[in-house]
Amino acid sequence: MITFSANDLRSKYGFNDGDILSDAGLREPTVPQPAGRQHKWKHEVLIRLVRQRLLPLMPLAEVQEIGTHHNPIRLAEWPNCDFIANPITVDIADEMVEAAAQSVEEEWRNAA
Repeated sequence: MITFSANDLRSKYGFNDGDILSDAGLREPTVPQPAGRQHKWKHEVLIRLVRQRLLPLMPLAEVQEIGTHHNPIRLAEWPNCDFIANPITVDIADEMVEAAAQSVEEEWRNAA
């Protein structure tokens, strides 16, 4: 299980500098990365999980994706962001990580 925090969306070093899934043992993809993709494997899966699991807990939050070796998804804007005093977190089960990984692989497979 991995815990994602809304605070990680505030920094280029968030989500353990974008490596939170690698540090947790994210497997390697079984298909090659299609040409022209902005993000590498671990970042594609991270972005998908943030959008699916964390952002629904943050009404009105807007994020931007950044092509970088640091945290690839960050807050662009979030009115009423009181998450420093009241942290918003979500636990991500290993099964959810694998489901997101499979989803990214399927997308990559179809893009090839």
